[in-house]
Amino acid sequence: MSGDLILNSDDKIWEINRKVIFSILKHSRFHNNMETIVWNKVENGFVPILGSICVCGTQIDLQDIFQRFAFDNACTILFDIDPKSLSLDFPYIPYSKAFTDGEEAILFRLATPRFLWKVQHILRVGKAKKLSDAWKNLDQFIYKCLAGKQREYNNMNHDAERFVFFTMIMKELTDQSGISLDPTKFLRDTLVNLMAAGKDTIISALSWFFYLLARNPNVEDKILDEIQTHLEAKACRRWNKVKVLDEMVYLHGDLEVIEENTIATIHTYIKCTFSFHF
Repeated sequence: MSGDLILNSDDKIWEINRKVIFSILKHSRFHNNMETIVWNKVENGFVPILGSICVCGTQIDLQDIFQRFAFDNACTILFDIDPKSLSLDFPYIPYSKAFTDGEEAILFRLATPRFLWKVQHILRVGKAKKLSDAWKNLDQFIYKCLAGKQREYNNMNHDAERFVFFTMIMKELTDQSGISLDPTKFLRDTLVNLMAAGKDTIISALSWFFYLLARNPNVEDKILDEIQTHLEAKACRRWNKVKVLDEMVYLHGDLEVIEENTIATIHTYIKCTFSFHF
């Protein structure tokens, strides 16, 4: 199934994608809203789970934790809906699993001979069936969210102070004159693009970062010392300005070390994902 994603569209569709997306991403209220959402998820999801795991002394898959953390943030930012997959009972979320299954199938398709993939697609077996099922589950979730948010958008006070990503993208799309496209499909394609980009970049960066910290405990000690220095006793409390992070030179240096690994991973994902249309 093809889509009008920003990385596989041309001409007018690409221009509209760029205008709509970047006008929102550059909005100051978007950054403030994202900061609040991430803080809430850290305090109400991430920290309680890690605390419970430490008390019980159980082994966990950190990538699964990061996956749930990133997915909840992406859904809350884009749809104003928190699926709460990052909970102590580790609930099964079909549409979150659909993303993982779809990406796995995409990687498999890239390495599979064309004729073999076509056979699987025709017979609806193997990874081809998994990709098809994943896309259907994801569509069910996204179109349900779009229908609910569209109703809210039609009945809401557009001058309200609360920032909602969906509201902003609808306003920007309405302001685009002379376009001939299906707005619902356009929104679906755009939001899938943003969900994938935001979710996988975070997972990759956090996985590399904690992996390297585990291999270099002396670096972990220096980062903790820097946090205590700049945040004093507020390391476990919310601070109001993200610019505080800019003062943590050592932390930034360590993040730059993992940047090449993260970028390489994301580039591989992008090439695999957009080497063909959904």
